Amino acid sequence: MKNLKRYILDQLVKQLISQQEAALLLNELQQRDNKNINDIAIIGLACRVPMAQNPEEFWDNLINGRACFVTKPADRLNFEKVFKNKHYAEFVGRDQFTEKNEILENFIAGYIEDFDKFDAKFFGIPPRSPLGKSYKKLHMTIKPA
Repeated sequence: MKNLKRYILDQLVKQLISQQEAALLLNELQQRDNKNINDIAIIGLACRVPMAQNPEEFWDNLINGRACFVTKPADRLNFEKVFKNKHYAEFVGRDQFTEKNEILENFIAGYIEDFDKFDAKFFGIPPRSPLGKSYKKLHMTIKPA
């Protein structure tokens, strides 16, 4: 608002607008300032959460009290291979991954489907970016909106 008022006054000094026009514009700005407008406009909404591909499915899950936790899908067993190496597991401060840990029922959580279909190139994120995973989760929900 301050810059806009300054612009109007500059236009008045340069005689590009009349005193009457400047007074009207400044008066209108003052009235808008006094309204203290707190309105916001929601221009789009998208989400990607476990067992819901869009906001409608998400709200349906909430309304119906669905717990969206499932056992770990078999195609997600990828990090476990690394932690089977006792030395690496010890290095990063984790327990070694053993055969008894591979029971999928031990991994109950909310899993997002098609997480591997994120288009990093669309968002200009290098494939091996250390922030790639957190950006991936954030932008998977933003892109459809």
